[in-house]
Amino acid sequence: MLLSAIKVLLLNIILALATLIPQSTISIGMIGQPNSFLPHDAKSDSEKLISQLIFRSLFKYEDGELKTDLLSDWSVSDDLTTYKLKIKDDAKWQDGTQISSNDIIYTLSLYKKLIGEMEIEKTGEKEVQIKLSTPTSMLPSILTFGIEPAHLSDQSKIQPTGSTSYRILFIQKERDSIQKVIIQSFSGNKQYNRISVSFYKNENDQQTAYKLGEINAFLSNSDITLTGANKIGITYIGRYFVLLFNTEQPALSPVENRKTLESALNIESQLKKHYYENTNIAKGPVSETFASKGALFKSAYNPKAKLTTSQVSEITELSILLPNNNDGRQIESLLRESWEETLGMKIQIEFLNLDEIVQKGKKGEYDVLFIGHETSPDPDRYAFWHSTQTDLLNFAGFSDLRADKALEEGRKTFDQAERIKHYSILQDVMSTKIPAVFLYHPGSYLYISEKKQINLPKVIYYPSDILKNL
Repeated sequence: MLLSAIKVLLLNIILALATLIPQSTISIGMIGQPNSFLPHDAKSDSEKLISQLIFRSLFKYEDGELKTDLLSDWSVSDDLTTYKLKIKDDAKWQDGTQISSNDIIYTLSLYKKLIGEMEIEKTGEKEVQIKLSTPTSMLPSILTFGIEPAHLSDQSKIQPTGSTSYRILFIQKERDSIQKVIIQSFSGNKQYNRISVSFYKNENDQQTAYKLGEINAFLSNSDITLTGANKIGITYIGRYFVLLFNTEQPALSPVENRKTLESALNIESQLKKHYYENTNIAKGPVSETFASKGALFKSAYNPKAKLTTSQVSEITELSILLPNNNDGRQIESLLRESWEETLGMKIQIEFLNLDEIVQKGKKGEYDVLFIGHETSPDPDRYAFWHSTQTDLLNFAGFSDLRADKALEEGRKTFDQAERIKHYSILQDVMSTKIPAVFLYHPGSYLYISEKKQINLPKVIYYPSDILKNL
């Protein structure tokens, strides 16, 4: 009872202090009910948006450039196996506790696959040493997730204690459903020191909420006209959609068969349709990274594409998995036009939710699969294409010695020019072996009241990035 009373008292004090600060508020609408704002547990865009506001990381990306966040210093051994990290002296949790090496060790323990590849040693109250089982320059890029407090390992998933100047001030619930989260910063250098995030079931509910004045900004895939709102087109270059070929299926094992299927797809024409207004064509696995400058990924479209006599007998019917959403329906029209009408093939399309597609993808229960890859600003694509990952994210079952070597060597240096050479080889392998057809980076619209502005990042990788510059 005493502890609860103290918590209520503290909350009232915080609320009272908040009223003394001139408030500049932005109200954002997001789709989906949140379950957790803890960095290791945040999965949806709405969860990540709030998690990134309240938790700092060891490293962070700003417009594609990797920078330190919680670290005052770091170093790596010449053989790229040993990293030393030092936390800033003034880094604290929102409860006043110093952020320490224990917090790094605790956070890394939450990522089971990652922790299995390293040995972590506490070398000081604010210093750790990480030894890797294999040399890699990728660790800083990987360590861009939020660090969590070791002394609050059982804290609330919905109202956690973070490490930025933004803290969750209030949560509005209706029964078990979270309606709104209010986040407050007591720092004076914020574009908005109060952020209200409301959660809705679908886009129609968001639009209604905007019209009623409940929110003054929201993201939507729909092109609509709203009185008093500016419409800003956004492309998420940290995501792209691909058509994966199951290279372990007899009909799709021959490269020539995959090449014919790829050449029948007029992707550029597809992306000129109104639905794709905010998309960019994806140019290979390292599209929209510094490494994409090293090798052009040209369109393979051939309006005269047709199946040879032998291919007609080999590819009798394709089993295709598509997501049960607007993206899946749009791609269905492309595949029916290109493969059914142009090539005269039989295709069997199954519409599934994302979890079902992932499960069937891992088991290889498909011929062609349409899925999105969420990628880092770094061009490393080891998880998707290295032959050792065929039981994990390499759904295509793709195995190629040149691709493996390029992916391995690309991780062994920080030198960009050297890395471009290796990832250019990867691009070349992908364009000639064709384990997948790279389609597009998706986009959406940001609708925001004419009375409000958001200082958007120059480069936006994911929807959760829109508030990064606040």
